[in-house]
Amino acid sequence: MEKEQKLEAARLENLKAEAERKIKELAALQNQPAQGKNLQKAPESIINFGTYHALIVGISKYQYLPKLRTAVADANAMSKLLRESYGFKITKLIDPSRADILDILDEMWSKFKFKDNLLIYYAGHGWLDKQADEGYWLPVNAKPDRRSRWMSNGTLTAALRAIKAKHILAAWLGMPTSKQKIRERRNTFKKCHAKRHVWF
Repeated sequence: MEKEQKLEAARLENLKAEAERKIKELAALQNQPAQGKNLQKAPESIINFGTYHALIVGISKYQYLPKLRTAVADANAMSKLLRESYGFKITKLIDPSRADILDILDEMWSKFKFKDNLLIYYAGHGWLDKQADEGYWLPVNAKPDRRSRWMSNGTLTAALRAIKAKHILAAWLGMPTSKQKIRERRNTFKKCHAKRHVWF
């Protein structure tokens, strides 16, 4: 029991460190237009460039894929950390379908203003199609080898570009699934837009 508690504490500490890195990246994006500014500020001092929002997605109870033990716990821990320590406004999706994810992105599209900032955190299964050079989030009802319920990076990127937020940073802990073989894939980022930053 003591060993498990230590492992859990170490996992949560790593999650906190990851959150701080993402917040600093958002701060760096905010400071890019200015010259000579110090980008190594403490996280507590940077949340002053408009409203900061976070969309937190955690999926554990898969219907057709192996269930994940810590994905929802990580999502809850990240939500609490961002809200209580850094003042983020949190939108949290637990075990959502593809439609649920698209609906919340559409809601953000209708409500966000250009001064807003958005951090997206995803913990759940993912799939990387190397032949098509396309990655996917796998929602709670995703089926193996059937893409109708998958969420492609292309779809996500298009939805994020439509949101009026000035800066968007997406990060995830995805577990790509290949014939039920699971391996961990850490955060992947791709710059998608020059002036209005969407990192994915």
